[in-house]
Amino acid sequence: MKLGKIILNMCTAVAVALVATSTLNAATEDGAASVDIVDFITITESRSLNFGDIASGTLASTITIDSAAAENRTLTGGDAQLVTGAALEASGSFLLTGSIANTVSVSVADGASDLGPSNEIVFVPFASNCTTGVTMPISCFVGGTITVPAALPAGTYSNPAAYVITVTYE
Repeated sequence: MKLGKIILNMCTAVAVALVATSTLNAATEDGAASVDIVDFITITESRSLNFGDIASGTLASTITIDSAAAENRTLTGGDAQLVTGAALEASGSFLLTGSIANTVSVSVADGASDLGPSNEIVFVPFASNCTTGVTMPISCFVGGTITVPAALPAGTYSNPAAYVITVTYE
């Protein structure tokens, strides 16, 4: 029994030594936390997307305005006539502002929208000149394609909410 008591006393001594040693090796450190509040992103339309004056033909026609700063209008199908000199065709233009040192992602909603009181003209926007990873402030240009039906009556065909541009911080 003496041997058992000796072993028990030795185990107790080792356990106490381990607890004392682990307490001696303990350390603490404070961790820092911070936050940077950035400016709101603002989007201001500088110029509306305008396909200009078009004379409807006998066939459905497709007209495109590119999304470059220098507008370029093309007829890619059908027999409509692009009238020059009467109205200024132009890509849509937006000024994007926010925190200068931050990069952003810019997108234009995919899908088709319609122009006109009875949705006569199908409109599809695109924004090849709005790139990811640019720093603020920037200008963004939006182009699009319309399909004008054959023999469409004269008139102004528009949609004040034809597309949505979205800008987010990365």
